[in-house]
Amino acid sequence: MQRHAPHLTHPREERRLARSARARSLARLVNVALFAAVLGAIWQERALAPPVHDQMQSMAVRVAGLMGGSETLQAYFPRGADGLSASADTGLADALTRKLSQ
Repeated sequence: MQRHAPHLTHPREERRLARSARARSLARLVNVALFAAVLGAIWQERALAPPVHDQMQSMAVRVAGLMGGSETLQAYFPRGADGLSASADTGLADALTRKLSQ
């Protein structure tokens, strides 16, 4: 049985493979940025996608409620003379909840 020599890639092919790998990684980044831009536009203008906008609003209300009621999450926010007080944290969450539910 005859053995074949290993296939050696040409420098031109190696450059093409490297270029295509870079293009794929940039395409993934652009895809994420485009998705974020579309969601931001839907958040600002309900007429673009009413069901998606409504789901985003209800999710934001739930997250704001969880932020206001979670002692673990509130521990990450500064309190006292240098930062926000506990009443300011809950007031902020309540104001956000009211605004988002409108």
